[in-house]
Amino acid sequence: MGTAVLLPMLRNPVLLARSPIRWRPSTRSAKDALSWVSVPRETPPAIRMEFEAAGVPFEKRIGRMIEEIQLCRALWSGEKIDWEGRWTVKRGQLAPKPFTAGGPPLWGGGGVPGALERAGTYFDGWFPSGPGTPR
Repeated sequence: MGTAVLLPMLRNPVLLARSPIRWRPSTRSAKDALSWVSVPRETPPAIRMEFEAAGVPFEKRIGRMIEEIQLCRALWSGEKIDWEGRWTVKRGQLAPKPFTAGGPPLWGGGGVPGALERAGTYFDGWFPSGPGTPR
């Protein structure tokens, strides 16, 4: 299942890490998957208002998203983890482990150069969106 548009910065990463496990069919015939979209500076006012309403600083969205990726992947390992950062996790462990070893593939979206660089560094794929070209 792919969401196509998900603003992970507005969600708790522990609950977010658990979400694709709940979406997985019990037959295990489908892959877990999430698509995350980084939000560019030229964002419509409505999206900026969502950040404000959620109490999440818009200016810190990229660092927050990168830490969420790292925390989700740590939780998807199936091991007990300790995490200190924007969120604190002490001996946290997800059960059951995701069907896909290491967790679902994460795709980053966007069309600006920074989004492409993040997709290559932190994500498993790129979801083209927003300004820019496939090149």
